[in-house]
Amino acid sequence: MTKVLVCIEDGMLRIRINRILTDKRIPFDIVKTPIRKDDLTRYQFLIIHSSYKISGLYQFIESLLVNQTIPIIFISMNSMSSILHRFQNNPFFVQIDEVKMDGELPLAITLFQKQTLKLESLIEENKALKTKLNTEQAMSKCKKLLMSEGLSEEEAHQLILKTAMDFKISKFDACIKIINEFK
Repeated sequence: MTKVLVCIEDGMLRIRINRILTDKRIPFDIVKTPIRKDDLTRYQFLIIHSSYKISGLYQFIESLLVNQTIPIIFISMNSMSSILHRFQNNPFFVQIDEVKMDGELPLAITLFQKQTLKLESLIEENKALKTKLNTEQAMSKCKKLLMSEGLSEEEAHQLILKTAMDFKISKFDACIKIINEFK
């Protein structure tokens, strides 16, 4: 579930953001005190208003964006004059004019939620592909080793599968076991 950290000092704007997030049923925390990068691990994205008083605010935001730490929605009175304008094309950054916030903030939240889901999906897909690649590389290495000992490719493959089933381990682990036994 999406959880948002809101960094803001402006009381009236805090009420508006509270209403928007509550209407969208998004859990959130609002802070006035300075935050650290470590605090951000519990959140899917960050909403920062220009009223948020922390020294080096723009450098802090820039650091988060450069390192792609967390997506940021930055709200200010005049979005086009901000120092952060150079990040307009950064996929981890959306800048919203405070006057248009009631319409744009829910849209930005929805887009970040979709982006987060897609990113998580791609990360899982990447892990699966890496696992498959590692298994295929181990299988190839193990088959070559077994074939150098006189087995056919099919016999080597069957031995790997039998080892995996006998020891109740993955094909990758079976290959590693066989390779280690030959060393």
